[in-house]
Amino acid sequence: MLKIQLSILFLTISCMFCSHAWSDPLSLFSDDELSRLQHTEAEWSNEIHRYNLDQKANKRFRKMATRSFEPVKDLEGPQISILNPILTGDHYRTPIPVRLLVYLKNSEASIDIESFNVKGKRGIFTLNITNRIKGFIRQPFEGEDAAYVIDANIPKIGAGRYLIIMSIADVEGNKSEHQAFLEVEKK
Repeated sequence: MLKIQLSILFLTISCMFCSHAWSDPLSLFSDDELSRLQHTEAEWSNEIHRYNLDQKANKRFRKMATRSFEPVKDLEGPQISILNPILTGDHYRTPIPVRLLVYLKNSEASIDIESFNVKGKRGIFTLNITNRIKGFIRQPFEGEDAAYVIDANIPKIGAGRYLIIMSIADVEGNKSEHQAFLEVEKK
């Protein structure tokens, strides 16, 4: 009898947690996750500013490295090219529903698709959504310049500002990361 009661208690607690988890294949995030990932105006400005400073520092480092006496081989990982939504200034802007089209291209070596990772981030809160996106990965159609394509229509996502980070590596271990500042607007 005690085992049955414990089993029912465990099942009840599990269901409580599951009800808040992501379960809709057309939505990348649950309502709770959306509220935790949406950036305020100040947070958004700070994230973009920090990203731009990091990019300038990386350019300075590369410039200094090429001045050294030893040749520097710049190994780059696969390319992550977001075709849709469209880049507007320093961020991607799109209405609801979101049309997502991303090309993953080989660079030095072939892509290791198992290394693909996608997460939403706000401050210290990070949410891994890789498994949710993997269902949208397909082989390229004729004429598409990519090794893999992420192709999704996402009708359910809240309006707001989000930081999405995609990373991938090739079979030789060269890694790439792309930070996408995404602004979703109401229709």
